[in-house]
Amino acid sequence: MGRSYGYSRVSTSQGDWAIQMDALAKAGVDDRDVYREKASGVKRDRAELRRVLDLLREGDRLVVYALDRLARSPLHLLQIVEEIEGKG
Repeated sequence: MGRSYGYSRVSTSQGDWAIQMDALAKAGVDDRDVYREKASGVKRDRAELRRVLDLLREGDRLVVYALDRLARSPLHLLQIVEEIEGKG
């Protein structure tokens, strides 16, 4: 098995990562491998999301607290999943 990466997003400057970070830690993701972002989920060109997606290699896994932290629409979620599946 490859490496585990986490992605955590809050949508406001008042957002709190604590719940998400706790869930990612319980899923076995090292804090150093979590990519955090303050951005609206509607925004598709999120720098930290792009960074973690570019890092993924065959056998790696991407862990998120909830799917709405990753994508805000079913279409965008499917595009992300296809990109990840394409890497194995």
